Amino acid sequence: MQTLVIDMDIPRIVLTQLLSRISPAALLCPLLSPAPVDSARPALPRPDWVRAQSPVRHLRQ
Repeated sequence: MQTLVIDMDIPRIVLTQLLSRISPAALLCPLLSPAPVDSARPALPRPDWVRAQSPVRHLRQ
């Protein structure tokens, strides 16, 4: 399962903000922006919960 992860590293956030003032393309840098990572599917909190599938789940970059 792919999950979007935002690293709350303060120096990285400050660097992203500074670089984005020079060039907006800095926001799309894979080292500075939120990155998709593979993760295990979490368990549902209760037995009466269900999983929903997104219609765009196969959409990739």
